Amino acid sequence: MQHHLIAAILLLALIMVLNLETWKSRLAYLAMVILSLSCLSVLQAAVSIIAITTILIFYAAVAAVQSNARLHHKKLNH
Repeated sequence: MQHHLIAAILLLALIMVLNLETWKSRLAYLAMVILSLSCLSVLQAAVSIIAITTILIFYAAVAAVQSNARLHHKKLNH
């Protein structure tokens, strides 16, 4: 069971690293994954990684919507 959980978390981490834009954010995310897996139990690390990943996804979605709204507003003014 733990091997499947670790494999799923590593796959999630790989997907997130490929989707992050800057190398600093990729490095920070990988450091968080490594620290979580080394300091916490497998289940606690999985829960914390999933929570932080969800927060990052929501942050990116809100930032994209706000950026799109600003661009649309600028086009209407010009």
